[in-house]
Amino acid sequence: MLAIESIHKINVTHRDLKPDNILIDKNGHIKLSDFGLCKFLDDQNTEKKPFVRNRKLAYSTVGTPDYIAPEVFSQNGYT
Repeated sequence: MLAIESIHKINVTHRDLKPDNILIDKNGHIKLSDFGLCKFLDDQNTEKKPFVRNRKLAYSTVGTPDYIAPEVFSQNGYT
């Protein structure tokens, strides 16, 4: 949960959370992996990054079908 909280604090949503993307190293430390479907939701500093859309929600239906959250299917946007 701390890894998810950390990426949310920098306005990133993972969009493919599932058991396969949560790894445990030899010391028992948990690692979050597979950031290929991540979405950066930048609601500030767009003048420094003109290619970033200024919106707080994502609308794409992405992820592994068996693990997609219900709000992704709502078409109302998600964070």
